Amino acid sequence: MLIEASIPLRVRLRSGEVRLRPGHPVRFHDADGRKLLARAPGKVHCVMPEPPLQSGWLVAYRDAQGRLRGGCDEREAGTVAVCEWNGTGWMIQLTNGDTLPLRRIISVGKMDVDGYVIAAWTVRAHGFDGEGPAR
Repeated sequence: MLIEASIPLRVRLRSGEVRLRPGHPVRFHDADGRKLLARAPGKVHCVMPEPPLQSGWLVAYRDAQGRLRGGCDEREAGTVAVCEWNGTGWMIQLTNGDTLPLRRIISVGKMDVDGYVIAAWTVRAHGFDGEGPAR
């Protein structure tokens, strides 16, 4: 998450101190970014969150009836066309035209340019981007 300050600020994180200044967005992990936005309203703002999923990646999710959908077994219902921010959360548009909120995703498969899965992970254990627990 990219956050920018409207005034110069020093922020203490578990990982150390970060200095913010107007016109220079700083990348934060989602949890730290949300915490900062809540603690310093009016002093900081989110510039534009980065999409947690990329076009072409595979996702598995539970549909409205609780059935497991998508993934390698059902690529047409699990391939990400676009991941869009709607102002309050991420919406995933799939290549079959379906749209679902990010929170419904349970696993992700990262694809290479030839369409082969090069990495796969569960969201609960590794987050949407594969870099850490879901935030």
